Amino acid sequence: MTNTMTESPGQDALESPQNLPPVEIIGYRTFWNATDNHGQIWILFADETGKLFDTETPEEMMMLVDLLRNEKPIYYDTQHNFIMTGLEPVGEGDVDTST
Repeated sequence: MTNTMTESPGQDALESPQNLPPVEIIGYRTFWNATDNHGQIWILFADETGKLFDTETPEEMMMLVDLLRNEKPIYYDTQHNFIMTGLEPVGEGDVDTST
C-alpha cells in the first residue's frame, strides 16, 4: 500500500481562481426505470439551473440519493463534474439535529 498525500480535485475547484466556484445543490428528484434497470437524478442548483445525471446501477443510484439526502451543504463542481460535500471534521459521525 502506497501512502501518498494528494489534493482532491474538489479542493482545487474551491481554491483555484481560474475555475468557476461550485454551485450549491438545493434539491433533487429521482427516477428509476424498472424495465431497463436504469436511474436518473435531476439536481436543482441554487442558481435555479439543473442537471440530469444518469446512473448505471441500483447501487450507484442509492449512493447518490444517500449523499443528497444526508449531507449538507452539498455542491456541484461544473468544471470537473463532481458532486461534493462541504468540508467536514474527521470523526464527526451522525449529528442529532432533533433538539
